Formats: sequence, structure tokens, C-alpha cells
Amino acid sequence: DLSSRIFIVYNDLDDILRSLVLILLFSLPSGQNYSPDSYTKIQENYINQIRKIEQQNSIEDLSNDINQSREQFVINSGDTVRIFDAFFPSGDSLGSMPMVIIMHGLGGSTTDMQGLNSYFLPLGMVPVYPQALYYENLPTVGSTTIFNYGTWPELYDDVAFVSDIIDYMVENFDIDGDRIYATGMSNGGFMTYRLACDLADKITAFASVTGNMYVQLDGIDCLDQGREVPILHIHGTYDTVVPYYIGGFSIFGNDVPGDETLTITESIDFWSDYNNLTVETIDTLMTGGGYFDWYGNWIETSSTKYTYSSETSNVQFVHIQAEGGGHIWFMEMYGWGFDSHVEAYEFFMQYELSDFIDDHINGDINSDGVIDWDDIIMMIQIILNQIPSEDIIELADYNHDGFLNIFDVIQMSDFVTGQ
Repeated sequence: DLSSRIFIVYNDLDDILRSLVLILLFSLPSGQNYSPDSYTKIQENYINQIRKIEQQNSIEDLSNDINQSREQFVINSGDTVRIFDAFFPSGDSLGSMPMVIIMHGLGGSTTDMQGLNSYFLPLGMVPVYPQALYYENLPTVGSTTIFNYGTWPELYDDVAFVSDIIDYMVENFDIDGDRIYATGMSNGGFMTYRLACDLADKITAFASVTGNMYVQLDGIDCLDQGREVPILHIHGTYDTVVPYYIGGFSIFGNDVPGDETLTITESIDFWSDYNNLTVETIDTLMTGGGYFDWYGNWIETSSTKYTYSSETSNVQFVHIQAEGGGHIWFMEMYGWGFDSHVEAYEFFMQYELSDFIDDHINGDINSDGVIDWDDIIMMIQIILNQIPSEDIIELADYNHDGFLNIFDVIQMSDFVTGQ
């Protein structure tokens, strides 16, 4: 039971941030005139503390049995050595297993989110944890590990990295390629959105927790994934690391309306337009909660689910708004009325990649991946009514004329013989 385990989660992250500012400010000697360099140093110390909090503000599972099952993999991606962890459900006859890619926050590592194993593994799901690369002296964030959610050319390609992870896992393990999903927190949430833009041909659905969407302002970024894309976004309205509101405060710099980073309302507009979502449904998950902030003010909390859907498709954009929530992975055991991981899993399980991508080959009647004489024999049997044809008539109509007859047999025979 996930709620019975030990977690390190900061529910009052905003209060911690305020206290850090006060400590840093009051640590300066009084009665001095401070140069811009002094305040720059304060900001640098502040950001360093935020990185430490992000690393601690994760889900940590202290059970030894799960930690012992960890497998670490090293692969080459873009001529660079990359690392990821994977965990596998126990038991026989599991069949093809769904896989969830879980990405850590800024300054984090593969272990930060592995407390989620105790939820996903009993469900027969394979959790995979990519490790972001470490960079030195980056603008704003300094030296840290970070996923390249902006596809900046000076950083390594993390979309290619995740794609290579998927290829490796599907090739070497019994992974169901139809049920691969992605989620992450903060920087990992940003990266989740990037995968929705650039890797929707391999990943079925996406869930970002406290991570906004980033779009290059080049007029071509994230315009066409070739399919509808289901997305879940969970975010607290008091998040001071990744702003919830347009123009909202962040310790890394306030949100700039109209810039590359989309806040939740902008993301709703973006994906509602992309997926042609015209129906809004609102459900209350929790009301009547609250806590005292750093200044002794009572902050009321509630959780509301906004679902954007279409009358002609099952694709949804779902937003869970945690009113009064900070920069955390939300869980019911802390009074939010929902678990981020449960919401992600239940959202994921509505979708399979084949719902959106039909990669079946016309003429491959027996679905073995090739068109050969076996398919031609099956086509003749269908024509002679020796086998039922209702489910495969469309595949057998090789020349797409709406009829299944000798002309389909001739054309497919010419293809198989190379004529």
C-alpha cells in the first residue's frame, strides 16, 4: 500500500522558499550598501537551495525488496553514454507488459521518483527512469542535471534518448509497444510535454505534474504529431517554482505572457485547438482543506478536475487544479483528495497507441508483418467463402476498389513475385 510507506514530500514548499529568502537576506551584514553582485550571490544561493528542495521533493520508497530489484542500463544515444533504471513486475505469465517512463526534476536523479514502484509494479507495469545529463554553468539554473525539454542544440537530445530507451526495452524485453506512457515532475513534466510534441509515434499518452509546456517560437514546433494526443496536467496554484498563472511569480523569473513557456490555461487552449476539444466537464475532487503559510495566514485548499473532450473522439486533455498547492507530487494521504500517480495510471489505461496509429500493412491479411503467398492463399479462401471475411475484408481489398475479387489476387501476386 503506497500510503503506508515513508515519503519525503514538501507540502509547504512556498513557505520554505520564503524562509530561504529571509535567511539569505538577513545573513548579510546590516548597515552596508549592497552591490548588484551581492544580490546576484543571494539569487545564486537561492537557486541552489531550490535544486536541493527539488531533489528532496520527490517520492522516496525505503523498502529494501523494491530497491534490490533495480536494474541499471547503459546505452549509447547520439554518440553519448546514457543511463536509465528499470524495474520489472514479479510473477510468471505476465504477457506483454505496459511501460511508464518517469522523469525526475531539475537537479535530480533516477532514484528520486522510484517510490512509485510500489504502485506501478503490482499493476504489472514496468517503470523506467531516465537519467538527465549534468551540465555546468547554464543560464539561470547554473550547474545541474536537466532534461533538454526545449530541444536546444547546445544540449544533448533527450527526445532521441527516450526514443532509444523505448527501442532497447521493446527489443530486449516483453514490452507492449501499444502501451508505453510518459510522466514526470517539474523539469520531468516539461520533458513530458516535449515528448508529446516529438515522440507521439512511440508514446501513447502523457502526464505532467508541476511542469509546463515549452514551445519554440519558430512557427513549426509541435504543429503536427500525426495523431490526437491525450494529456493530463496536474498543478498547484501556489507553485512558485513553475508558475500556474499567466504572468505568475517564479524564483527563476516570472512568467512572460506570450513567451515560449505556456502556463496551464495556455496549454489547455493549445491542445484543445490541436485535438478539437469542445466539451468542458468539471468535477470536484476535494474541498475544505487548508494549511497555515509562513505568515500565519490560513490557505484554503481544494482539488478540481477539468476535462476537455470531444463528441467525436475519446481523446481528452485533463487538468487537475490543486488550489493552494505548491511544487509537489500531490497525494491523497496529504489531504489533496487524489494521488498524482493513480490519476496518471487511470488516464493512461484509457488509451493504446493503435487507437491513433494504424500501422497495419494493406494486404498483410494474416498480420505477420509481410505480404507473401500465405496472404494470397487466405485471400483466395476469403473469395471462395472458405473463411469468414468480415474482420479482414478491408485488408484483403488490395487495389482499394471496394470489392474483393480476382483482380486483388492478380495485383498482390505481381507484388509478391516482383513483377
